[in-house]
Amino acid sequence: MAPKLKVFKNPQASLGAMEGRLLLLEDDVLHAEWIGTCLLKKQVEIHWANDFDSAKHFLNESPNGDQKFHGVLTDILMKDGSRKGLDLVNHAKLLDIPCVAFSAQPDLEMAKEVIRLGAVDFLQKPFSLDDLMEIFKKAWNQPRHLTILLERFIEVHQFTDKEREVCRLLFKGLSNREIADILEVTEKTVKFHITGIFEKAGVKSRSELISTVFPT
Repeated sequence: MAPKLKVFKNPQASLGAMEGRLLLLEDDVLHAEWIGTCLLKKQVEIHWANDFDSAKHFLNESPNGDQKFHGVLTDILMKDGSRKGLDLVNHAKLLDIPCVAFSAQPDLEMAKEVIRLGAVDFLQKPFSLDDLMEIFKKAWNQPRHLTILLERFIEVHQFTDKEREVCRLLFKGLSNREIADILEVTEKTVKFHITGIFEKAGVKSRSELISTVFPT
C-alpha cells in the first residue's frame, strides 16, 4: 500500500509567507485536522501522515525534491497502543531535524524517553499552537539546526534551483571562483546568481546576507 500524506498548504507560501514545513504523525483525525487547519493560518505548511511507516517514508524522501521538512511533530501513543512516535523522534534525530512530541497520556518515564531520544520538547495534548511555534523557532536558531534555518530562508525567498546551489556553497565560505569550479560554470554566471540572491533577500553583501539568515 502506498504511503499516505495529506498536505495543509497556504497558497501564499509561494509568495514568501511561509514560516516552515512540518511533518505531523497523528492517527487522531480530528486532532490532526485541527493542527493542520490552525497552523495553516500561521503560515506553516503541514504534511500529515496517520501511520509511522508513511511518516518515515516522507521524512526520508522530501515531498517535493529539494523542499525539505524543517521540523517533526508527533504523537507518541498510537490507537493500537504502540509507541511508534518514539521511533519517529529517534529517526528525526538521526536526520538532524528538530522534533516536538506530544501525548494525551504523558507520564514521567515517557517524558524521559522522549527527551533521551532527542526531542526538543514534550507537550501534553491538547497544547497551545503558539507555544508550539515558539519551541520550533527557538530550535531552528540553535547551532545544530542552522542548516534547517538556511533551508527555510532559501524557500521563503523563492530562490531558483541554481540560486539554491550557489547560496549553499556561499554559506560554506567558498569564493566565486571556487563555486564556479564546483558547479562547472563561469565566474560571471556565479556573480549573476549571487546578484539574484541579494536582490531577493534585500541585502547588498555576503556579510549582510549571513547576518540576515543567522542574526546574532
